[in-house]
Amino acid sequence: MIISHLGYNVGAMEIKENSKNVGMYHKMVVMALELAVVFAVPAILAALLGPRIDIYMGTKNTWTLVLILCAFVISWALVIVRYKKMTREIKERNKQ
Repeated sequence: MIISHLGYNVGAMEIKENSKNVGMYHKMVVMALELAVVFAVPAILAALLGPRIDIYMGTKNTWTLVLILCAFVISWALVIVRYKKMTREIKERNKQ
């Protein structure tokens, strides 16, 4: 079956593949936003809380640096966990 749309002849299989691509693009955008949040939220919290704790404890930048380092490690740990989960899902889909 061929569908004519805006002067182009598009087969039914092409429409099906295009809808799959749109779904993949949507997933990629969501993953990019998720990745940005995973890095931004802990870093912002560390940057906001660190100086306050430093003032309260009477240290220069010790707690700020510690919290930013912890935020970095936690963010990468979350990314690695997400990557392993996605890899497992992709392997399961390829088996089917």
